[in-house]
Amino acid sequence: KAYYKINNTENGKWYIKNGKVDFSVTGWKTIGSQKYYFLDGKLLSDPNNKMTATSNDLNGKVVFIRSFTGVSYLLEVKGNSLSKGALIQLAGNNEKENNFRKFRLEKQSDGYYKIVPLHSEMAVGVSGDKAVQLINNNDDAIKWKVTTNSDGTYSFISKANGAYLSVGSIKAGV
Repeated sequence: KAYYKINNTENGKWYIKNGKVDFSVTGWKTIGSQKYYFLDGKLLSDPNNKMTATSNDLNGKVVFIRSFTGVSYLLEVKGNSLSKGALIQLAGNNEKENNFRKFRLEKQSDGYYKIVPLHSEMAVGVSGDKAVQLINNNDDAIKWKVTTNSDGTYSFISKANGAYLSVGSIKAGV
């Protein structure tokens, strides 16, 4: 019978199957009654759905961005749109691991990050008081400062206007 667990090493926490790290594991896995998110076998999210990496090692990471106040909601591009100006919104049902809910974090030479939706290769940016999908260029509107909070969660702060990527209320489409 196969057994699964998480092993804590000096290089992080890893998905263990039958005594060995299983590097093929990417996605949500249930161990016992807890859900964990792994990327190439490495634990990236604990049972409280908080990322465990530090902001120094986010470059190139493919992530789901989860609402801190409503952890069952994930950031996504509305309607899986490929269009400039498409709204970035929260959506429920975190079991749907679609590319329009996956984002790659790209560290820029100025220390800011771009948040790039995998399905479009555009970028999450700000337009007025809304988060929208924009052309992936070098504009400040698509650059974000990523800070690690004391509880291990992250904040994304727009270089263009200092606004935080946040929500007004927890419901789909906001």
